[in-house]
Amino acid sequence: MDRLELINAIRRDAVSVPETRLPLNVFPNKVQDIIFNLGNFENYNKEYCASVILSAIASAIGNSHQIHIKGAWFSSPALYMMLIGRPGLGKTPPLNFLYRPFIERDEEEYYKYCEALKEYDRLISGKDGSSLVAAPELVKTVISDFTPEALLKAHKNNLRGISVVVDEIAGMFKSTSRYSSNNILVEMLLSAWSGQPLDSIRKSERDPTHIRLPCIGIIGTIQTNLLPNVFCEEYLANGLLDRFIFAYPQDKTISEWSNGPQFVNMPDIAGEWRSIVNKILDFPCNLDESGRSVKPVILEMSDDARDYLYAWHNRNVREINSIKNDLDVESRKVKLSSNASRIALVLQIMRWASGESHKDYVDIDSIRGSIFLMDYFEDTYCRIQETIREKSVQSSTDWLMELGNTFSSRDAEEAAAQAGLSRRYVYKTLDRLTQGSNPILVKLSRGQYAKTSNACSAPCTSALTVGNGILNDGLSPESKDVNNCQVLVHAQVHSAQVHGYNNVNKDYG
Repeated sequence: MDRLELINAIRRDAVSVPETRLPLNVFPNKVQDIIFNLGNFENYNKEYCASVILSAIASAIGNSHQIHIKGAWFSSPALYMMLIGRPGLGKTPPLNFLYRPFIERDEEEYYKYCEALKEYDRLISGKDGSSLVAAPELVKTVISDFTPEALLKAHKNNLRGISVVVDEIAGMFKSTSRYSSNNILVEMLLSAWSGQPLDSIRKSERDPTHIRLPCIGIIGTIQTNLLPNVFCEEYLANGLLDRFIFAYPQDKTISEWSNGPQFVNMPDIAGEWRSIVNKILDFPCNLDESGRSVKPVILEMSDDARDYLYAWHNRNVREINSIKNDLDVESRKVKLSSNASRIALVLQIMRWASGESHKDYVDIDSIRGSIFLMDYFEDTYCRIQETIREKSVQSSTDWLMELGNTFSSRDAEEAAAQAGLSRRYVYKTLDRLTQGSNPILVKLSRGQYAKTSNACSAPCTSALTVGNGILNDGLSPESKDVNNCQVLVHAQVHSAQVHGYNNVNKDYG
């Protein structure tokens, strides 16, 4: 262990990094140093920093390299990512800081474009036969506000790849339907993530746009209270959210500012980070013989790395195969191996750019690191689901007010239909409300449910406890308290047992 490794190991223990479950040790030592310094000197959240670094390195690699996963399956490193947190937690600062090298390059390209445009205007205004000179095109890597057509044009001008970096990603989701009734942007993002060619053929365009190997990354921030707007039925059904990685720090403490002597010897964090990113950006993105499409360098996995990845993938597959009911299968699990492979490629190139490894192939250290990170991100995803579940209790219980304390799934379908909700939504909601540490419902048997005492915290308390023959004792709804809830849940269990549902979990009473 060298000096930097030792320092970072001590730092990880000192700042309680293990409590976050973020496996910082999978990053190169130089990158770990950057993450710690951003936390110490800039008060940036380390989980956000580590996540944005993965996104930024993936953007820098673009179509210059791909990883060979199996058979004819090759993948770019493009990642879709969201940074989630309460207001003031500091989502935007690390995003801006770590994408600054790209902004600087884009500015240089802009000034080159302006000069080329002046020369172009001069040539076509002359009478020396220069009217056939091609107009210059602006090359950008980072874009924020765009239409689907502008997105494709930006990618056509930069075949290496582009990155959508937005401060409030909820706005992007909200705007997806404004372009057409077919949600062309969502379809484009789904295809791009899967590496499918992108095409745009419009009457108003002289030349159609064709991107054979798209590489589009997405990263943006979102406040916790806006999550239900993004985790809606449409994006869950079409699989768009399954492709996203989420950073949602467990530590929600907003760091206080401090002013002390430590800033006298503040390291050049921006310079160190810029050198790593620029080393990757300077690696050429090769074109094929036609000059119209990219020809990425393909990195194979070492034998032990492939065995490790396949074994992990197969464990996930066996878990999926063991599920009998199609409605219980999480489509997200199918995408895990793809994101793990992309992150492995990112880690390998990041280690090379940091001077701590090669880029001849993807080794087992990068594969292991990517799986550790996927475990962390999936744990994060589960916490997000719990947060959404808690926030959705109020809206979910509105139509439950129409149901008795015990009811069937058919009863739930009919009540939800009156509220204009789909059958799929009903079953997802029923499943959601039976989970967590404080479930609203308990599943008695197939298609049979009962409300628990936790339903008393929902706005439909009165409807759950009054007028159904169980707590109708003449008291006003406002006078019902927690004791009523205990009577309620015991009555539910008794009613369920009378009807033969003896497998009720007594812990809910």
